[in-house]
Amino acid sequence: MIMIHVRFKNLEKSDFAQKNVFERTTPILEKFPELKKEKIDFDLSMISSPKQVGPGTFSVKIHIKTGQYKGIILEKTSSHLYIALAEVLESLHERLRRHDEKLRNNQRKIQRKKKSKIHRHNPYEEMLNIEIPRKFRPHIS
Repeated sequence: MIMIHVRFKNLEKSDFAQKNVFERTTPILEKFPELKKEKIDFDLSMISSPKQVGPGTFSVKIHIKTGQYKGIILEKTSSHLYIALAEVLESLHERLRRHDEKLRNNQRKIQRKKKSKIHRHNPYEEMLNIEIPRKFRPHIS
């Protein structure tokens, strides 16, 4: 069950934009199946400056609220809504990939430590078991 919530701020609600969010997040959800169980908020907004005349800028913000990736917040702005959406999803993909890579490296590190503890031995232990030839033994009178 995918828990994606799309919110519009200073924009009229658009079914096309909402559908676009779902379509573009599908490949990321396929690569990271853990995300399917998490709550993800998308905030699509338009920022218009009262001092500047002309078109405003669009902002897309992603906030993952639950699960393994909890607390990830990304925001991108652009002159076009769909460009901002593409940029924020690309950034999300990169962040998730780095997060998984970091977890994988930590797991490998833990496994190496466990393995080295099991196989750790004293290199001088072998030397202590070596028979010393008679001629090299100290003469005790």
